[in-house]
Amino acid sequence: ISILPILFIIFIAAHFYLIKAHGLSPKADRDAVVGGADKEGKSRFSEHLKRLGGWSFILLALISLIALIFPRTLGSNGLAGIELTKPPWMFLWIYGMEDVFGITSLLWGPILFFSLLAAVPLFDRSPFLSPRRRIRTMIFGALISIAIIALSMNAVQFTTKQTDGFPPTASRHKLFISTAYAHNMPFLSFSPVIAEPGEEITVSGDGLKSGEYKIYLKGPRKSIMLGIVKIGQGDDSFDTALKIPADLPGDMYSVEVIKNGDWDPLIPKVGQADSEQFKFFAPLQLAVQPFSPAVAPQTPTSTKYPIPRREVPWIVGLIIISFGIGAFILIPKRKEDEDNHQV
Repeated sequence: ISILPILFIIFIAAHFYLIKAHGLSPKADRDAVVGGADKEGKSRFSEHLKRLGGWSFILLALISLIALIFPRTLGSNGLAGIELTKPPWMFLWIYGMEDVFGITSLLWGPILFFSLLAAVPLFDRSPFLSPRRRIRTMIFGALISIAIIALSMNAVQFTTKQTDGFPPTASRHKLFISTAYAHNMPFLSFSPVIAEPGEEITVSGDGLKSGEYKIYLKGPRKSIMLGIVKIGQGDDSFDTALKIPADLPGDMYSVEVIKNGDWDPLIPKVGQADSEQFKFFAPLQLAVQPFSPAVAPQTPTSTKYPIPRREVPWIVGLIIISFGIGAFILIPKRKEDEDNHQV
């Protein structure tokens, strides 16, 4: 929060210095080359700042106008233990990589992407600015863009379903490629996230060693063992369908898997701490109906953000003032035009 803004200011200052020192790049026509702006002398640094400032005010006015006419929606009400959120669109491709290559790609994926961007000036030494004269670089950029779009689409949640008493939950659909969400590391998941007593749920585990494992449901009022699964030699995952007991009270339950042995978490024992290394949890909780949250969520019933009426005049004023300042800066003055013509 503190360091990144400071670095950003330093980089922006260095960026403006380089523009002042080397001049602006010319328009990328077919014969334009690097450094051509100094020779042409068509645009001064002060003129660049003037245009940048003017268009910034107009952009602020347009964004404020769009926010006023099309308020941001709130989406579904939150519910503890059930994941309904998804990242902003610019980060979807990173989560798409996680689905395909595993959770470690959250680290090396962005590093690889920005390293490729940083390497472009090292491998593309063409002096021409026109994309038509840099075909290989354009093809490389197109392939990267297609990969980012495909990974983003793979991470998008397309359909929702409404369950009585619960907010809409997302159904995940994968495009083009299969899912390997927890590749090479222990991970536990289940579906659906909302179930009725007597209904079957599918529990999946990945990244485990061979052996026999017990699956438990642990809740604030009752905990039970659902069943036992076996993982053979040379395998590290399982998928099993287990039935929720019909008499299980509605509540929120954590799903746990423990390697089979003498230790049973439902029967407290002394001296069994070593067995904890075989225990792991699903990141979400299972909601067994009927279940009512202790406190009703204090959220608006409408999914559209209600802009307070008292704020509307201020927003309209901001739009008018910002657009006026931007237009005033960008509209050329006659005397300046004459001076520039003489120069």
